[in-house]
Amino acid sequence: MSTLKNSVQLLGRLGKEAEIKMSSTGAPYCFVNLVTNEYGTKKNGEQFEKSQWHRVAVWGDMTKIIQKKGKKGSLWLVQGSIVYRQFEGRDGNQQYTCEIRANRIMFLMDPMAMNKPMAEKVEV
Repeated sequence: MSTLKNSVQLLGRLGKEAEIKMSSTGAPYCFVNLVTNEYGTKKNGEQFEKSQWHRVAVWGDMTKIIQKKGKKGSLWLVQGSIVYRQFEGRDGNQQYTCEIRANRIMFLMDPMAMNKPMAEKVEV
């Protein structure tokens, strides 16, 4: 049991274009929102769709690829870890957030597109 680790994998669509920023140490980063959808059937036979938004933190060289390929609606497979952190908000109050720190991203081809590679893999 000592080999358990914090790991998450999400398949979803990008909510809006990625905006690359620089940290105080000069490292490029961005936060993007990824939406995942769950489909199912209730006990009464009614079908449902449930969408959830996830904040994904991307650092370093992956941001260069994201700037080129991170288009709104694009299909991503993100592997990373869940990070909880707190910070002081603009109003001076403590704020809490949960995000996915990406360590691997695959840009997947939309099932409707044709004659293009199925995926492009980016790792740190």
